[in-house]
Amino acid sequence: MISKPIEDTQARCDAVDAAAKTFFEGLRRVYSETFKPLANQEQDELLKGIVMFGASGEKGYKTSPGLVAKKGTTRIQLLMHIKVNETDTGKTLRQKEQAFFAEVKSFVQTGVAGVSLTLDQVQQSRQMAHPYGWALAYLDITPPAAGTH
Repeated sequence: MISKPIEDTQARCDAVDAAAKTFFEGLRRVYSETFKPLANQEQDELLKGIVMFGASGEKGYKTSPGLVAKKGTTRIQLLMHIKVNETDTGKTLRQKEQAFFAEVKSFVQTGVAGVSLTLDQVQQSRQMAHPYGWALAYLDITPPAAGTH
């Protein structure tokens, strides 16, 4: 992927947010640039899975001369709220949550121009609130390594 590296935190988030919106809406998920509590979600949208973008901060700045407070890692989350039918089992809910993880992996592998995107960790609801569930992916955004942009 040839593009100019994105150094600015907000620009990185905006680039990944826009790419995620296109990607997940292409999979017929509902996408939101902001968090919305489960209780405020539309039931028909929950059946599709609602993917929400969130940013939680930055870390890992370089300390070399000329790079002080640059090239940090921006941490974001992609959270999906989902609902299955009342008659579906916890296994069905687990499978739908894990299908989201496969989608996130595909999104990361597809890449976003101007950044390096890595998947750090995923978590899921443990099916404790059936028929409602959630799946959470932690991703890190950095400028691409030299020679990759």
